[in-house]
Amino acid sequence: MSADETKTIKQKLVDIEAKHTNLIFANALADLAVKAVVEGSTSDAWREYMIQIVGTDAPRQLARLTLQDEQKDEPYVRTNVAYIVSNAICGAGTTLPTSGRVTNIDEGVPPEKFVAPPPPA
Repeated sequence: MSADETKTIKQKLVDIEAKHTNLIFANALADLAVKAVVEGSTSDAWREYMIQIVGTDAPRQLARLTLQDEQKDEPYVRTNVAYIVSNAICGAGTTLPTSGRVTNIDEGVPPEKFVAPPPPA
């Protein structure tokens, strides 16, 4: 992806799925997802996990995934972000992709650039 290319959240999730062939990345992402679930949607761990999905320079997308935008109480948003985190917990080698069951998460959120964060530790 070029530095100026913009993508939707769903497109970025598909890009993350391609990285799951790297078991170190996939397992680190799964560990981060577990931490996000345990600490909750208002935690730094949740934010750090979602930055892995949308990058460091996608403020509207990050607001959506951290339940900070105007749609934060909408059931479709809450369901989609729950799937985004829970799908990653399965880890590498599973058949359900990170974007599995994520449908309309991009509703009202424009595509944004992906600036890669450091890989999850």
